[in-house]
Amino acid sequence: MSNELERSAHDRNRCGGFYRGKVVQRSSNRHGLLKIWIPGVYPQEWASQPSMLPDAEPASPLFAGCNNGNGMFSYPNVGSTVWCFF
Repeated sequence: MSNELERSAHDRNRCGGFYRGKVVQRSSNRHGLLKIWIPGVYPQEWASQPSMLPDAEPASPLFAGCNNGNGMFSYPNVGSTVWCFF
């Protein structure tokens, strides 16, 4: 297992671009952090072990509701397929 973890860490350090992933956990705090499992980047076992995955932030619209004093914030449900980038 440790060789697989080392290989996964090495792969993560060299994978730039866009990837499709699956939301496996949402944070209960107000920051909206997610745990996203990305096939081919993280080992299969990590899909059921969110604590192994790094935190991810959703890319939200920058200007939604800014002019009227209201804002907007949303993030995907667990099980949703999302696009990720490094």
